[in-house]
Amino acid sequence: MEKKLVILLAFVMLVTPAFAVDVIITTNATYPDIAVAQQVASFIGAYVFTVDPNSITPETLSEIQSINPEHIYIFGGPVVVSEQIEKELKIRFGEENVTRVYGYTKFGTSAKVFRHFFLGNCSEIILVGDNYDDAWEKVNAKPAKDLVLK
Repeated sequence: MEKKLVILLAFVMLVTPAFAVDVIITTNATYPDIAVAQQVASFIGAYVFTVDPNSITPETLSEIQSINPEHIYIFGGPVVVSEQIEKELKIRFGEENVTRVYGYTKFGTSAKVFRHFFLGNCSEIILVGDNYDDAWEKVNAKPAKDLVLK
């Protein structure tokens, strides 16, 4: 009996990932949100799922459940990923495990995603604006002390 238990535990250890996995949910209605999601996913090692603006399929929910994500990010506002989808995810996976990241336009969403995932993790960025303050305002951030401006 003990040998079987040891073998089973060893098997579970082999197939269980040693790192946490995140999930990104975005809409299939706008290409920019998908493109941003794919870039972030490649950086943080997350899975990307696209949904209709007002519904998430049982198959998608089942697949997310099988991943057992540490955190779920929703990219895009309530117009492109409904509040009902957000509520369903929070009920199923825990309110503290679901975060919506969005701006009021596709450009705003890209800027918010950039700020959330990358601003604290990089030493160089390129900003565009009419002047120094305008450029930082577009990403809704303040410059870090060691950030190199070019």
